[in-house]
Amino acid sequence: MNKLILMTISCILFLSCGVKLNTGDFIYKEGVTFKAERIIDAKGKQVANVNYFAPKGTRFIQLHLIFENKTDTEQIVDPEDIFLLDDWNNKYSMSFNMKKRKLKAGESRRVAINFEPAFPEGSNVRVLIVDKIYDLSYRL
Repeated sequence: MNKLILMTISCILFLSCGVKLNTGDFIYKEGVTFKAERIIDAKGKQVANVNYFAPKGTRFIQLHLIFENKTDTEQIVDPEDIFLLDDWNNKYSMSFNMKKRKLKAGESRRVAINFEPAFPEGSNVRVLIVDKIYDLSYRL
């Protein structure tokens, strides 16, 4: 059983590809900025000891963001405001609900978000926050 779990984790790590992104500061809302730190695309993922595999021609996306509060007051970051867009402007939302995050004055925080359904290969990845679109210059 332990060998099976170890092999599954090794396969998932082998099938995934993480790329560091070098984006500048994007505006989340007034006084709060974010950077896209890393994007990971994978053919498979494991959630609660269950393996999921993306359909042929698609990949699962995980996006690592760093939010920074540049104000003197506490701000709230709501990951439910964040979507991915493909070349056809289809929206991809979080795969599970994530709590709103409080950012104290001057604080920065990393957030990793998994998106579903699986993203089509060969498409440009863009981030949609509220009503603004940011290009990550990343193509699957």
